Amino acid sequence: MSLFERLKEALGLVERQPLRDSEELRAAFRRQYRNFRSLLTANNNALELMAEIEQALEGGRPFSMAFVRSHCTALGANILKIINLLQELGERRYQDLLPPFQQITGELEKILTREPAVAGHDFILPLSAIDRHAADQAGEKMANLGEIRNRIGLPTPEGFVITAAATRHFFAVNNIQVEINRRLTVLDQERLDDVYAVSAAIEQLIIDAPLPPDLEEEILAHYAKLGEGRAEKPLVAMRSSALGEDSSRSSFAGMYRTRLKVDAASLLAAYKEIVAGKYRARAMIYRLQRGFRHEDVIMCVGCLAMVDGEVSGVMYSRPPHDLRGDSVEITAAAGLADQVVSGQAVTRRYRVERAHPHREIASEPGEDSAPAAPADRLLTGERLAELAAIAVRLEEHFGAPQDIEWSLGRDGRIYLLQSRPLGGAGLSGTVAAPARAIAAGGR
Repeated sequence: MSLFERLKEALGLVERQPLRDSEELRAAFRRQYRNFRSLLTANNNALELMAEIEQALEGGRPFSMAFVRSHCTALGANILKIINLLQELGERRYQDLLPPFQQITGELEKILTREPAVAGHDFILPLSAIDRHAADQAGEKMANLGEIRNRIGLPTPEGFVITAAATRHFFAVNNIQVEINRRLTVLDQERLDDVYAVSAAIEQLIIDAPLPPDLEEEILAHYAKLGEGRAEKPLVAMRSSALGEDSSRSSFAGMYRTRLKVDAASLLAAYKEIVAGKYRARAMIYRLQRGFRHEDVIMCVGCLAMVDGEVSGVMYSRPPHDLRGDSVEITAAAGLADQVVSGQAVTRRYRVERAHPHREIASEPGEDSAPAAPADRLLTGERLAELAAIAVRLEEHFGAPQDIEWSLGRDGRIYLLQSRPLGGAGLSGTVAAPARAIAAGGR
């Protein structure tokens, strides 16, 4: 076979019936030449897309699911074009490429569009019925609180959790996730104004959506149970408790919402605000940096009876700057614990020995307190020893140093409001500029 005949065969110009004239041969050659050029272009496009995906994966910079979806879609389109052109050039000799291509793209589509499985079907779980094994239903924060109450036996407020199943139901009835995904697809994460605009629009979308009647009825019914035996309807704290919120590789501390002193009239609105808080700008950027898909983080909401706190605060079972240190660090202020967390209160800091009898090592005004703040001790030595013993006990149970929120009620009992791993990764100095500006409150 001559070289010319081999070239004709490679380009698909050999047919069972001979070409009738040279003009038909030239037309067929031009057609196949165009197909060959298109094949090279599609191949180059596919290689560039794969290089961009590899660069994003190894470059250390955050990238969004919109980037993943768009590049996978474009790559699939170019590969399909290559297969079709090969069949045109090779007289359908490459048709066996199509079934594996369809299988691979089908598997990719399942991965890109999958929704995380939600454990359980209950919309509401009482705090008395959960422990840390219920984290996939109640979120890390509330599951830990249930563990403290039901496994360790330490006091917590009464309350319940509006579960991940409830949030999934709320979104499904209103078809919210589809609209959220559409808005996130066009988000330019490098532009702060775009991040804030999309964040605000998504939050408002969730807040404006009506709750399903069955979910609304269950929330109100459990709130009513919380008020049984009380002269007045209780005020409650509504706390975010997202799936995966506080784990060994991430901590969303301070990124979501908490609402205190919520009454019956604002209960449902507060629930929607906290669910919407998943899409606060700072939380969105943090998820991008940590590799979380937005769909994989489902917001649960804890509803806890307010503690009438006489003194409240936070404590670390070990010094935050030295996780092998031998002291418990306690920060306290008069009133509710949120004032300490937000830095709005005059505080006092204590260092207490971890070993029994938990003697006080030092006491000084908190860093954010005014120099002229009164040197009120707030806590006796006995209370400091009780708090330190609790901190050590929680660390031993959870197997890691703990960041603990507590409140000393006017009934004389210490209530635990939260316990999360100490030293979870937060926004660092190495993050992208948009995240730094958001963390600083800048727009």
